Amino acid sequence: MSASSTHPDTAVDFLKRTLTSEPYVQGLIAAGQVPAVKGVETKLAGTPGAEFTTFTYQLVSGASSFTQSWDQALPPSVGSELLTNLQKLFLSQLTPAEFVAAMGKAR
Repeated sequence: MSASSTHPDTAVDFLKRTLTSEPYVQGLIAAGQVPAVKGVETKLAGTPGAEFTTFTYQLVSGASSFTQSWDQALPPSVGSELLTNLQKLFLSQLTPAEFVAAMGKAR
């Protein structure tokens, strides 16, 4: 979100409601991922990868900070496109809409 955004409260509210919604959290857990949400440890316990996901949750929840390396979670070609397009976006060489369109084409 841009520092000059005219609707920062709306953006934060959207992120909170979306990223902490039960369907979203359950979808991540079902895919073997660890949601960035407090209190999901018991939900992770009954999954096929429970040992790893619970370990990851405990490790991250005890950390003073955490940054997800999204490019590392993607196939190499898409990760490369992400980094290139993010750089262009932050340098104002792409608009947000152009960034979305470019990433929609990435394979």
